[in-house]
Amino acid sequence: MSSPTPGRLTEARHGWRTLLGSTLGIAVGIGSIPLYTNSILFQNLEDEFGWQESSLTLVFLICNLVLAVASPFAGRVVDAIGSRKPALVSALVLGVSYLVLAIAPESFPLYVVTQILVYLAAACSAAVAYARLVTGSFDLMRGLALGVMNTGPALVAMVLPAVAASALGAGGIRGAYVTLGLICVVGGIITFALIPRRADTMAPDAAGPAAALTAAVPQVVRKLEVNRTLVTMCAAFFLVAFATIGTIELLFGLLLEVGATEDEAIAMLGSLGLVMLIVRLAIGALLDWLPVTWVAATAFVICAVGLAALGLVGAPVAVVAVLALGLALGSETDIMAVFVSRYTSRRVFGRVFGIGSFAFGLGAAAGPYLLSLVHEGSGSPAAPLLLAAAALVVAAVLFASVRQIRPTAAQRLRDDVAFDEPAAV
Repeated sequence: MSSPTPGRLTEARHGWRTLLGSTLGIAVGIGSIPLYTNSILFQNLEDEFGWQESSLTLVFLICNLVLAVASPFAGRVVDAIGSRKPALVSALVLGVSYLVLAIAPESFPLYVVTQILVYLAAACSAAVAYARLVTGSFDLMRGLALGVMNTGPALVAMVLPAVAASALGAGGIRGAYVTLGLICVVGGIITFALIPRRADTMAPDAAGPAAALTAAVPQVVRKLEVNRTLVTMCAAFFLVAFATIGTIELLFGLLLEVGATEDEAIAMLGSLGLVMLIVRLAIGALLDWLPVTWVAATAFVICAVGLAALGLVGAPVAVVAVLALGLALGSETDIMAVFVSRYTSRRVFGRVFGIGSFAFGLGAAAGPYLLSLVHEGSGSPAAPLLLAAAALVVAAVLFASVRQIRPTAAQRLRDDVAFDEPAAV
């Protein structure tokens, strides 16, 4: 294996604190903590307070739609004043909300209002703020850096459920809320302290040599205008979320229907976390050397083939299909961040990433519901799997239709690629 080039070492020296802080920040943010603890908390809320699980999951669906709507506004905020302070405020809001729930009366309407307000106020603790920081500090290693950043939620998925379960055993639901609240508050403060102030500035050379190189390269989207690249991006991210999130929500039952045993299905689902962790790093490294459009199209076609095979062949290919789904689930966030960073100016990165997150959030909300309707209507596990596969193929075609940009600043400068200005619509 060849040693890193001086440019990569320089990026690592300038950006390691930003990367470490962003990895911790996204791990204790609104996109991680509730996602990986709600299933445990919901069961205890049902047991202790008598709240129905269906009502709690509906609140979670509404909150995710709220987060999707809030993402473009969060992007505008971080573009205007930087990421560090909004991310800290959002982490503190998330942590305080858990502490408030720990002492609040047993009122379901109060719970609903609290959750909706938190998802609005804590939007800057999601990927939009931290991806902006990492893409501003890394270029030659941007894909790998984003892959490392996105291991934060994967590590949380491995550790936090056990922590929450232990807190529930010691102090009930209120004890668990206190534990989660302190994790968010302390994690947010450490994140703020780790990320240097210079990583947040808009000056071209403030984040080191990588940002200076990036600033010299023409971008496709320099201003926030509706154009073909932006529309294609949003449509592709919607379809990817529709297919992957929709499938993962139904996967256990689908595996049983195609002939897998319950133990086999549980084992395959358990392997997803490790697969996603490995894929994030591998895909991130590839994105530093290959155009993001190629990587995206290839990953999603592979996933589509796996899902279609699972629907048509069944249990004999179940392991391969689950691994293919893990490939897509482990790469989608990295692909979104790298795609936005390569096709937009840093000055509008937050807003464009927020719009992409909005499209992804809509797909994540619509996918489980619509695929479950198809499943119920057809009475066959093949129908939702084939629909998800078709959505991924269309997304791959959309990615492949976008004019490619070479992945590193040095290569793009040598090629001197010129792009047309986007036309306002």
